[in-house]
Amino acid sequence: EMAEDNAAYEFTLDELTVEAFFTLSIRGDDRLIIFLWSIPIIYALGANHLVLVAILRCPSMRTIPSYFFIIEMCLCDLTMLYISIFGPLAYTAFRQAYIAEPLSAINFAPWYVYNSCWWTFVLALVIMAVNRLVCTISPHQYQNIFSARVSLALAIGAAVTGFLMGLPNLHSCCYLLWFPEFYSSSYWPADSWYARFDQSFSTSTTGIVVICYSIVLFSLRKTHKMIGIVSGVYVLTFSTWFLLPYTGSTSKWLYSFMTALWFVQNATHPTIALIFNSKVRLWSMDTVRKVDHSH
Repeated sequence: EMAEDNAAYEFTLDELTVEAFFTLSIRGDDRLIIFLWSIPIIYALGANHLVLVAILRCPSMRTIPSYFFIIEMCLCDLTMLYISIFGPLAYTAFRQAYIAEPLSAINFAPWYVYNSCWWTFVLALVIMAVNRLVCTISPHQYQNIFSARVSLALAIGAAVTGFLMGLPNLHSCCYLLWFPEFYSSSYWPADSWYARFDQSFSTSTTGIVVICYSIVLFSLRKTHKMIGIVSGVYVLTFSTWFLLPYTGSTSKWLYSFMTALWFVQNATHPTIALIFNSKVRLWSMDTVRKVDHSH
């Protein structure tokens, strides 16, 4: 029976110990992938924490309506990153020694939270794109459309909607699972209606974001280079990100690259804030100085 169980897996339990992970040559691919994933994850954790603390420490920033969405996106990024550490990274390193049954709750339940945070992030990003568009084409109406009360309601609504949208992931028809042998997550079953919904919704929201930021980029490209570059980054990221999964390749290296893009995306938003938002940058530097002085 043990032989049959081991035959069903890529590695035996003896090859899934901590020592084996760092020493066995057959675990070389896993070591390389986890090392490469760890770089954007560690950076993204630091950048998101820094931006979040900087905004919360600054009285003026934390009361500006548009920053409600930045705070929300940072919280979503951080939640997804921590789940990634205890999910994809740990599961890839220790396979069935970490999660014995792929369809168990310990595999799909964290992905419900992850996917819900992702939907929340996407909705907040769409709202931010519309926010920037309104600010650009109708600045006189901007304060009325995106007042503090309306913005807070939109931020809360995005979170509630995101977690409601993720609920099907708790049902066996629409599990989102991690498959360590492919270095990727996938819906199970693969032809689930939810997978088609994900593709349609992601394509629609990506289109909205690209259109909004493209208009902002076109309108302000001559006078606001900062906003133009930010818009260009989002257009590039979202135009390419959703095309790669549909190339038809079954290479685990392509899947690992796609997974890496998730971690890079978690780092993109705070990086843009640190580079182009002078107030966030100054308060972030002040936060780092205070931490250094405390030690």
